[in-house]
Amino acid sequence: MEHSWAKWADRLTDGLVILSRAGEVSRCNGAARRILDHEGGAAQIFELMPLAERVHARWSWEHELGERATSLTLLMGTAQRPEVPLEWRFTLHDQEVFLQLRDLDEVSQEVIRQKLALRSLYEETPVMLHSIDARGRLIQV
Repeated sequence: MEHSWAKWADRLTDGLVILSRAGEVSRCNGAARRILDHEGGAAQIFELMPLAERVHARWSWEHELGERATSLTLLMGTAQRPEVPLEWRFTLHDQEVFLQLRDLDEVSQEVIRQKLALRSLYEETPVMLHSIDARGRLIQV
């Protein structure tokens, strides 16, 4: 089971981490190891967060996740790279917590690439204006 999970999870571009309810990392995919600069193994998720954000994150974890909501989203960097914007999305499922990490810098770069591609398509496409009547017949080109 572990091998098939790793094979499936390592195909994802987002980081995926499985945590105990106490916040201990039990599994993570390659993207999460890269984003968190963590080689796997035992760690507390809070140790991988920026020092300035840990208190707020721990309070939210303890007082919101499970009591008021089954999911929690935080925006911050990592302990190694606090300046890199990440979306930390925690989802509670039974006694495990799934963490999805999304690099917002990569997402914004992809949006810019898509906008440029669409702009290029728009500007390079020949344009003809057509008019049709209520029955769908061509009136004017």
